[in-house]
Amino acid sequence: KVPSKEKRFDSHTFVLAKEGYTSGRHYWEVDVGKRRSWALGIARESVTRKGTVTLSPKNGFWVIGFANGREYWAHTEPWTCLSVSGKLPMIGIFLDISAKQLSFYNVQKKTAL
Repeated sequence: KVPSKEKRFDSHTFVLAKEGYTSGRHYWEVDVGKRRSWALGIARESVTRKGTVTLSPKNGFWVIGFANGREYWAHTEPWTCLSVSGKLPMIGIFLDISAKQLSFYNVQKKTAL
């Protein structure tokens, strides 16, 4: 149990960065391990954090996910199935704000998803 705060999501467990970005190029690598389901991406600071949250660009979320231990999806509208061979234990995320571009990578193979 944690206290309710304005910036805290109340319907899902999310991990957020400590700081936001308004310019530059940024890269992260995230270890998703052997989890059977996960969602990973970036969000605008202004996203709705209370009640039901729908992960989509329209709502300020740019996300990919792994579902049921077998399928990778881009959380677009509608969702887009991603062609990925094997399981990815590590995902790279590259954000280029000036180019308005976000990319997800297979870290092991150094290829875009």
